[in-house]
Formats: sequence, C-alpha cells, structure tokens
Amino acid sequence: MQRYPLHAIHLADETIIRDFRAQLAAPCLFATSSELFVKVQENSYLHVFNYGIAVFINMPAELEQEYATLLTTHSRITTPRPHHPRETHEVLISPESPMSFGFGSLSLPEFSTESLRITSLHLAQSVAIHYYANLAENLLNQLQQFSEELALRGRLRISHRDMLRFVGTSLKIQNSIQENLYIFDVPAVVWEDEKLNKINKGLVEFFELGVRYRQLEQMGKVIQDNLEVY
Repeated sequence: MQRYPLHAIHLADETIIRDFRAQLAAPCLFATSSELFVKVQENSYLHVFNYGIAVFINMPAELEQEYATLLTTHSRITTPRPHHPRETHEVLISPESPMSFGFGSLSLPEFSTESLRITSLHLAQSVAIHYYANLAENLLNQLQQFSEELALRGRLRISHRDMLRFVGTSLKIQNSIQENLYIFDVPAVVWEDEKLNKINKGLVEFFELGVRYRQLEQMGKVIQDNLEVY
C-alpha cells in the first residue's frame, strides 16, 4: 500500500502564482493564473492556490518548511505562523481495495496525479471555508457588541472612521469568499472521467463543503443585514 499524506495550510491572504512559479525548478503538472500543481520530487507534490493556501503532498517536513518559506516571500498579508489554519488528509493506493472514503482518508485501487490534485483541491477549499468562517464569526461578535451598546447607551462610541474600516473589512471578506470559494464548480478534468467524477463528488460530501458553504453564506447575509442598519 502506498500512502500520500496531504497537509493543507493557510499561509497568506494571497499568493502571487506567477512570481512563485518563476522561482521553481520543479516541473509544473498543472498551472493557471490561480493554481499551480508541481512535482517537487519522486512521489512528492506541491499544490498552491492564489488565495494563500498550499497543500504539501507526501513531502518531508524539512522540504515542506523550505517551500512554505519561499511561498511567504511571494504572498501578501501573510498569516502569523501560530494562527495558520490547517487540515490533513491521506490518499491510500491499494490495488486490492475498491475506492472508498474513510475517516481522514481516500482509498484508491490505482494512482493518478489527477486524483491527488482533486483531493488536494477540496482539502484546500475546506481550509478556506474554515478560515473565512472564523473571520465571519469575529465580525458577528463585533456586531453583537455594537447591538448591546446601542441597547444600553442608545449610541455607539466607535468613531466614524473606525466604523468605515469595519464596513470595509466586512466587504473585503465577503468579496474574497465569492472570489475564492468555488464549491459548486466541477473541475474540468472530471467531466469525461467517471472515476474522477466519483472522487470529486465523494470528497465534496466527505468535507461537507456544500453545507458549510451555505452556512457561511448565511453568516454573510446576517452581517450584510446588520451593516445596512448601521
């Protein structure tokens, strides 16, 4: 049995794919303006997304740290290391076993880089949802404080400038969610491949991406409704 552990980590608000790619000597297996899938060495891969998340696949810890450091030099608004949202998953290759989705793992009878890339994509989306949900929850907590202050004092002590900053932050987060989460977009590679399509659907269900995205949308609606009042 072959094991491919995946470690996804949120490093920054944005990674400049073009600049990072220019520094790479490793071959790119898939590349767009928003995504980069690289074979770093034999059986080790790196998947980078422009929304600041990187997925390290079967990569030694020292090499992972090296690439993480390089990525931060080509990123904007990097996240402090102790606060990096992260998740892990594992792809198991076992010719004797059928495709199955277990707790924290995907078992496949045969290896393909596309199955790794699809798994990595959904793991990254899961981390992104977690990251944006935390930001939205912080905004809701602040709005709750505003509401309690209005109820108690009849006015807000926050300055006009600080309120504008709060509104700007809220809008920026909501725009980022719209730009970077594409839960319901089917990767083009699965359109004509039944096995990849099954993997894609199974991972969306396993990570509960649809449910979590709708919860995030609802949080955004509550935030928007409150901002219209203030």
